[in-house]
Amino acid sequence: MNRLISSALLVSVLCLPSAVVAASASERPAPKPTQVFILAGQSNMAGAGRAKEVPADVAKAAREKVLVLRKGTWQPLRPWQRFGPEMTFGIAMAEARPGERIGLIKVAAGGSSLNDWKPKAKSWSKRRPNFYTQLIDAVTATRADTSAVIVGMLWMQGEAEARYNPKGYFEKLKEFITRVRKDTGCETLPFAFGRINPDEKKYKGVKAVREAQERVAREISNTAMVDCDGLAKRADNVHYDSKGQLELGKRFAAAMLKLVDEQGASRTTSRPAE
Repeated sequence: MNRLISSALLVSVLCLPSAVVAASASERPAPKPTQVFILAGQSNMAGAGRAKEVPADVAKAAREKVLVLRKGTWQPLRPWQRFGPEMTFGIAMAEARPGERIGLIKVAAGGSSLNDWKPKAKSWSKRRPNFYTQLIDAVTATRADTSAVIVGMLWMQGEAEARYNPKGYFEKLKEFITRVRKDTGCETLPFAFGRINPDEKKYKGVKAVREAQERVAREISNTAMVDCDGLAKRADNVHYDSKGQLELGKRFAAAMLKLVDEQGASRTTSRPAE
């Protein structure tokens, strides 16, 4: 799988006070999130959706309701060249929680395995720390700059293990969830993940990884497995295309809303781990 790397903070902004609306753009304070969701994984989280294929109404809603922090500045969310599930996920969460400003932290790397997401894993870049460090640094920076609550996490990953080595996937994902919950300061952090479905002819370990993912959903509390079967794909039968990514975002939103509403997680303020 191509090693596509995406790292961003995405934030949606709803209604601003009239005094702020009347002010000039240069005078408007940068909006900040009150609730934050983490998005991470490999290429199907980084996204292979094509910007030109985003429906006009989705693009408009994203620009109006979602911001992305790029290079330290907040900008209206656009798909740029490629996009993942964040487009429809961000819009759905903003519309479902109109009293909150929704923030998304996204760190994704195509081709990455769970071994690559360990705290001491070797970085793929000389200019950046490893993926897990990027993720936690983003969470830490967001918390330091806002009063935001870390509400939940989305995870789309597993194709790397399905292709090369599915052994121990359950234990590795369990360990990853435990570590993320500790390092974000939320021991019950809702965790929604997609069940992979790449081409079984090329990805011989698909069945083993899917079974491990199903076991995680059964045995680890505050988790939800998102069914990715039926999502539209590109010709490689691995990566979800634009239509597939738009639908994936909706499925993730439905799963996350159910988790936080059932468990009251959105009312639990997370703190940095000591």
